[in-house]
Order: sequence, then structure tokens, then C-alpha cells
Amino acid sequence: MISTHTLSAQLPWLTVLLDRIEQLLWGDNAAVDTSTAAFYVFKPFPSSLKPSQYKDWGQLQSKILSPFEGGARYVHLSHAGVCVWAVPKALKGTPETAMQPSLPDGNHVVKGASQYYQQRWQDGVMYSCSPLSIGAETSQHAATDDIVELALLKRQATGWAVKRNIDEWLAKPVTWLLVMAFLMFSVFVWQLGATGSHLIQRKSVADETTTLEQEVGDKLALQSKYQQQQSIMLLVANWQQQNGFLPQTLANVAKVVMQYDTWQADSIEWQGKRLVLLLQLQKADISTLVADLEQAGLFSEVAIRPHSKANTWTLEVVQQ
Repeated sequence: MISTHTLSAQLPWLTVLLDRIEQLLWGDNAAVDTSTAAFYVFKPFPSSLKPSQYKDWGQLQSKILSPFEGGARYVHLSHAGVCVWAVPKALKGTPETAMQPSLPDGNHVVKGASQYYQQRWQDGVMYSCSPLSIGAETSQHAATDDIVELALLKRQATGWAVKRNIDEWLAKPVTWLLVMAFLMFSVFVWQLGATGSHLIQRKSVADETTTLEQEVGDKLALQSKYQQQQSIMLLVANWQQQNGFLPQTLANVAKVVMQYDTWQADSIEWQGKRLVLLLQLQKADISTLVADLEQAGLFSEVAIRPHSKANTWTLEVVQQ
């Protein structure tokens, strides 16, 4: 069986992350062989070998490096070379030393479930692993090296030489297509949400503006009307300071206008001998009104034009 990691030991933080994802999605159901003494050998990749040839080369070397004809093998392709566990008969699961975490560079004495190992590690790869007999030999190593107990190490989702499901999943092109589709869908949903939120806020602002206009509209209209009337009263009160005769001119215009309908002056402007009135007339024949003002013989100019408000006219006369 060929078991590969797609990530090298140069990215330990990413390896830990993928181990957690592996454990979360697939759990940890791998059987571990803790009793069978396996022969272990590591052989580095030749410098002339291409990465595309690693798998075939590893399968060939696993047969050559195994000292047992017809026995079982467990093979792992690391980033540095091929790792082979060989037994004369059969394995009861993944070898114990393949399931252990990687150790720091150097020599280590490792205590497994039922046996001890002398291991040498470099760059996250086990370069050698020899079983030790329990007794004087183990005590001799323990005097110079700290014994690493696998049972006390924090268990990983997968061992250093165990193929993860997440690695196979990430190696498929369809996976990245799904990832890109998910990212594009997320951006689309985010953009859609942002647009919807903008439209909702815009409608809310428009509704609030309409409500405010309705609430203050009458007050603004009354304020505008009061200001217009105040301006008229001020103009009338100061008529003596104006050029010409405002009262007489206003009276002459009112005399003619009153013949047609009740009227109201929303604003009065007086400049020199020119009088401009903003009149509200419900019923009036404008052409006849203009003709009567001209025939009165009191004004040198008479003009009238409609205002934007209904039944409202701007009357302009110039006193002779």
C-alpha cells in the first residue's frame, strides 16, 4: 500500500491544520499494529529522478528493500524519499511508528505500546528505526537519551506517514473548481446582500423624508404665508419712504380687480412706480381684467402672467 502526504514537513502549521480537518470530517478509525516487529528502511530519492516518477520508483524500491519474500509491506513516500515497513507475514494495521507524530531532528529512544525503538529523525522524516530489547540495552540508552513515550504524546488525526483523506481530496481538480465556485457564490451573495441592504436603507430614508415633509409641510406653508404677509405689512407701513405713491396705485388696482371676484395679495413688490402683485383670483376673465386696467388711464404698462400655484396670477403695472 502506498501512503503519501501531499505536504512536506516544511509547513508544520499547515499540517496541523489539515490534521484537524481530517479528524473533524473523517474521524480516526485507522487500526494500529502495536505488536508486530517490523523491519524499517528509508531510501532517499535520486537527484536525477523526476517528481512524476516518485510513485513508480517507490513501488519498485519497496519490493527490493524488503528482506521478506511474500511478506507484507507498508510504504510511505515522503518529501525526501521512500519509507518501507516490512514484516514476514501480515500487518494488523498501520505500523505503530508510522502512526506516531514526527520528532525533532536527532536520535531518540521511543517507547511504544509493547516495544522500544531507536530512531533517527531529520526534516520530519524517520531515517532509521531499530527495535530495542527491553532490559539492559534500553537502560543504557535511557541513561543518555530521554525516552519518548508515544502514549503520552498528543494524538494527531493522522500519523506522520499516513495518507490523509484531505490530501486526496485537495489533489483533485474538481475540488478547486468547487472551492472557486463557493468563493464566487459567496462574493455574489455578499454583493446581493449589500445591494439589498442599500435599497432597503434608501427606501427607509425616502419614507422618513416623506413623513417629515408631511409633518412639517403645513407648518412651512403657514410660515411662508406669515412671512409674505409680514413683508406686505412692512411695505405698507413704510410707503411714505418709497418713490411714487404706493397706496394710490394699490387702490386703483384693487378698484378694478374687486369688480370680478374676491381677491387676496400673497405678495407686494414696489419699486419706483412699478407695482407687482401676486394675486389669488378664483374667477376672473384675465383678458378683460387687463383691458379694464389699461382703459383706466392710470397706468403706462399693464402685464399679467400665470403663477405656478392654481388660480394665482402675477400682475405688474407701472403708474403714469
